[in-house]
Amino acid sequence: MYPKRFTFDPTQIERARVVRLRAPNLNILREENRAEMPGIAHFLEDGFKARNKQGKLLLPDLSALLNTAVGIYSDYGGEDPSSRCFTYSFLICAYGSLGPFKEKMAALRKSSGIGQKEIAFKDFRHGPSRRILPAYLRLTDQCISGLLFTLVVDKRIPSLFGPGDAETFGKMAEALEKVGYGTLTDKVAEKLFRVVHCIAFLIALLVHPGQKIFWMMDHDAIGETSERHSKLLEILLKVLPLYTAKSFGFLGGARPFYAEGV
Repeated sequence: MYPKRFTFDPTQIERARVVRLRAPNLNILREENRAEMPGIAHFLEDGFKARNKQGKLLLPDLSALLNTAVGIYSDYGGEDPSSRCFTYSFLICAYGSLGPFKEKMAALRKSSGIGQKEIAFKDFRHGPSRRILPAYLRLTDQCISGLLFTLVVDKRIPSLFGPGDAETFGKMAEALEKVGYGTLTDKVAEKLFRVVHCIAFLIALLVHPGQKIFWMMDHDAIGETSERHSKLLEILLKVLPLYTAKSFGFLGGARPFYAEGV
């Protein structure tokens, strides 16, 4: 018998059952190119398999409830010199679940007095932002069907695509030149490919054939202009077939519509 303080909403339990992905295929790397795939690809596949073996892996079925589009939202941390690690966070979710979330979030913003202010970790000294957090997290948990995934990489690791020498970064520069992206520092190029490969892996794992894909990223050096953002989507389209033979209805993306810092 559960203690009385625990209550279970039958509607939420049924919804959780419906939107759970059962018997996911975790063999993402394709046999024909497995040996040539970069270290990050093997690390991701091995990590998901290990968590599944421990009985701790719970993945969303992004096609449940007739959902036809998938949203991917990414943000990155660790740029501060005091940080020991870089972090790359991705929310991949059923786009159809965002409608109810937006409605309830609008009501929560109004009742809390926060208005349209961005909820950011760096602003938690701001009283209303700090107080709204528990309700905000409950709302995302109840309304959004998806997976929040964060890759953490120790800064002492120079590259996840090779030994981090001149040859490693030279190959990255060559790949960027082929799509007309332009030149980047080694550090930013490494970041770009870490992000793109993570997203390609998550798409292969969770997105169903024929679904539309929308990727929203934050203001960042890897897509700081409209031109480079468009090229970034092209790079993702070129990397995606390394992970999956699925065909998708559409792949598009956007950057934030607000000015950074607002």
